[in-house]
Amino acid sequence: MGSIDRLPPPEGVRNELDAKLGVCRDRSPGLILVEEIDDHVVLIAVPDGKTERDFGVWRSSPDLKPRAKIPTHDDLGKTFAELKGKYGVIDERLINAILKTLRDRWSVDSVIDHHFSALSNDLKTEVRRFLATLKWVGLQEAPTTHPRSTWALK
Repeated sequence: MGSIDRLPPPEGVRNELDAKLGVCRDRSPGLILVEEIDDHVVLIAVPDGKTERDFGVWRSSPDLKPRAKIPTHDDLGKTFAELKGKYGVIDERLINAILKTLRDRWSVDSVIDHHFSALSNDLKTEVRRFLATLKWVGLQEAPTTHPRSTWALK
């Protein structure tokens, strides 16, 4: 489940986010559920007032300490290393999956089908959670979601 399956091209990120989620035209602060994978959810937070970005990414899962948090680059790196360490067979596949998701703009489900179809459902779920979170961090950091104009400002 994803409110935006494939990453739009960089120049279309803001329009896509606004068309599907209204994050630019409605600057009311709040949380929007954008991904739900079992008990793992990814939310975007539309801030109140001036910010560096149109939204911030949060993830929540009973496995996290604390249960809800903003995923940092260190968190994503740690998750990558844990996945790689637990399941040596996915090392190169995971790198390629990240490239397909962020650079080539594939949907997470397409990436899972292409790179991980023969693996267990549990492993697919772990990778899906990681890639879904990474996708939204990528959208958050896309150059066009930074408020270069007053559009993203209240």
